[in-house]
Amino acid sequence: MINSIDFRITNPASELESNEIRRQLHQAIDELDANYKLLITLRYQNELSYDEIASILNLPLGTVKTGIFRAKEQLRKSLAQPEEAWITA
Repeated sequence: MINSIDFRITNPASELESNEIRRQLHQAIDELDANYKLLITLRYQNELSYDEIASILNLPLGTVKTGIFRAKEQLRKSLAQPEEAWITA
């Protein structure tokens, strides 16, 4: 059936931009504190719920929610900063 086939046309420039954003995000995650990195990985890569993470790590639910919130805040700040390596003096 034709409806089941994905006919998206990719623009090389937007694909390059998407890859760059993905690279920056992975780099920012790698730079997180180990505890925050673990929480982000469990939540978004492993797609676990807050309750599942709390159970696995034997942490209160509130601690997990706060940790993920703080990790996302650090990621936002990190990604919002201009890449100093790209700035030439």
